[in-house]
Order: sequence, then C-alpha cells, then structure tokens
Amino acid sequence: MRNCSPSVTVPMPASSCSLSQMSAASRLASSRAVPSSFHFGQSFSVSASQPGFGRLPAIVVGLFLAGVFCLGGLVVRDLPWLGDQVRNVLELGAHGGGPAVLAVTLLTGIAEEIFFRGAVYAAVPRRPLLVTTIAYVLATLATGNPMLGFAAVLLGLVTGLQRRASGGVLAPILTHVVWSGILFFALPRIFGI
Repeated sequence: MRNCSPSVTVPMPASSCSLSQMSAASRLASSRAVPSSFHFGQSFSVSASQPGFGRLPAIVVGLFLAGVFCLGGLVVRDLPWLGDQVRNVLELGAHGGGPAVLAVTLLTGIAEEIFFRGAVYAAVPRRPLLVTTIAYVLATLATGNPMLGFAAVLLGLVTGLQRRASGGVLAPILTHVVWSGILFFALPRIFGI
C-alpha cells in the first residue's frame, strides 16, 4: 500500500505515485474539497436557485433521459453491431438475481455520482464539468462497450450540469437512480431479453 496523502491510501508501489496523483489525492482530502463534494445542494427539493436547467426536478430529468434512451433502444435494437453491444450488457444482468442486480445497479449509480459529481468535481479547480464528464466516459469505456461509453457522455453531461446548477450531488444522484431503474426494467423488454 502506498500512502499518497495524509488520508488517502491507494494500493500501488511507492514509485507509481506521481506528483499529479499526490496533488489530486491531497486536494480530495483537503478540508476545502470534502464539505462541498458531499453537499446535497441548495435545497432538498432538488431545484436550484439558478434559472434554467437547475430548476427542473431531478426525477423529471431522469424520466426524460430514460425516455430518450428507451426511444434510442427501439432504433438500436435492429442495428446489428450496436444492438449486440446493448444485448451484451443486458444479458449479463439477466444472469443474476433480479433484486440483487437492481440493487447493485442503483447503488453503483449513487456511488458514481458521489465520486464523479461529488469528490472529483469539487477537487477540479477549472472546468470541472468537462473534466468529470471525460473521466466518467473514460472509466465507462474501460468496460470495452462503446454503447456504455455513449450513455456515459449523455448522462455525464446532464448530471454534471445538475451539479453545477444545484451546487450538490442530490440532483445528479436522483437523476441517475431514476434513469438506471427505468432502463433496468425497460431495456430488456425492448430487446426481448
């Protein structure tokens, strides 16, 4: 184990801690990053005081985004290569127990938002929306599935804009959970799985 900062321990050899990693780890652990990274936003009703995008309730945004993805699923399912990419993900979920896979799906969405739109967003001094969206997409592309990467672009931008508008992570969490929950039930039916 290599300790890159006073409070962040990561499993790696001592020689692999770069200056930028130590700086990012220190920023995440600093007292300035932590309070704002886990702040739920300006109001519990998930409406921001700023006009525009921040005024849309997060659940409505999640419903709209899920609807867009369901419509996209109707188109993509008949395209050989793209449809196969979505089917691969859906078949993985079909092998597990329904309630357990749903719980993991929802908890993963919460954890992703706390990490990317919470801690990382707060630690990035300039252009946090762009940086966190790119980081989220790259992490998702590590699955090897370009359709998940495409989903990450759209979801990352929307939840990043919510983070910027609300000042917290509650709106991104609610949007992500609603989006994931609906797609968990709808996409297998759309793709016949």
